[in-house]
Amino acid sequence: MISTTSLPQGTAGQSYAASFQASGGTPSYTWSVTSGSLPAGLSLASSGAISGTPSSAGSWTFTVQVKDSAASAQTATASFTLTIALAAAPTISGVSPNAGPTSGGTLVTISGSNFQAGASVSFGGAASPNVLVSGATQIQATTPALAAGTVSVSVKNPNGQTGTLASAFTFGQGLLITTSSLPDGTLNSGYSASLAAAGGSTPYTWSYSGTLPHCV
Repeated sequence: MISTTSLPQGTAGQSYAASFQASGGTPSYTWSVTSGSLPAGLSLASSGAISGTPSSAGSWTFTVQVKDSAASAQTATASFTLTIALAAAPTISGVSPNAGPTSGGTLVTISGSNFQAGASVSFGGAASPNVLVSGATQIQATTPALAAGTVSVSVKNPNGQTGTLASAFTFGQGLLITTSSLPDGTLNSGYSASLAAAGGSTPYTWSYSGTLPHCV
């Protein structure tokens, strides 16, 4: 008899693995799908293992058969429904630096979650010419040339899901300070940080008003 009663849910675009179990008869067992079909991207091995990467979300109902190794083989069948959920949409929590020249070319780091390999990035609807997905939580992208103004930044995964952060990047004319924040320091410990600028004519000369911490 087939002892497996249900299959775990999967997620589109993510690897999936599950195994059917049987008892009774004469091991070893041979498994096959006799009606219906598995989600695209998954396959059933004769050992009863399901593996692969489902390409789309939905629910699939199919029937499997198990056959034992007896001379007069016994068989058993059961119907299963396998649900594949849509992957979580990307979210953007920050963009750094958050300003650059209208000529484009600023390398920015986009922080967030649920980024997928092959994701695209746009600034105010204009596509980034260079995108590097470092992982599920970070993307590096180069700004396109765009008219002056503050625009949203969007990340679109290959499955079509999009995450957008409004008013996330400012395109400006002339000289711009692109550093948006400084790292925290620790009392009595060495500290080093650099400010960055874009536009205008290099080299830049920096000055400040107010007061830096003592010994900085």
